[in-house]
Amino acid sequence: MRRPPLVRARTLGGAPDGPAIAGWSAAWVHGATPVPPSIAEFCVPHGARVARSRDPRRLIREVTIATEDLTIAGGCRCTSVERTAFDLARDPGYDDRRLAPVLANLLGADPALPARLRERFAPERRVPHRRLALARLSRLNV
Repeated sequence: MRRPPLVRARTLGGAPDGPAIAGWSAAWVHGATPVPPSIAEFCVPHGARVARSRDPRRLIREVTIATEDLTIAGGCRCTSVERTAFDLARDPGYDDRRLAPVLANLLGADPALPARLRERFAPERRVPHRRLALARLSRLNV
């Protein structure tokens, strides 16, 4: 049975005013993967004064993030589908075979999303792991 975003987000410990659900956790909340994360990932803007989680099943990262990269999913702050795909595509920690269907599901949510992602990875922008992300997108034929 597929859980709705509200249940998924709350299962991870998300909140409307707390750190934003991010990474694989956000992909799960958005319904792009049936597999919940083993460690719940969250993000906060650089410089945010947030206490580190003492729970080893929660990871909170400081990132550069724009307001438009955040959304409310299931009543909790979460990275948008676009930002989630952007983050996952350029993360060298993910195995391509496991990641490809998740990216395909995220990209399938919006026909214009692949073009917007390619714009985010444009050569004039400084983006870590740009080549990896573009290679992954190319393998998806988007």
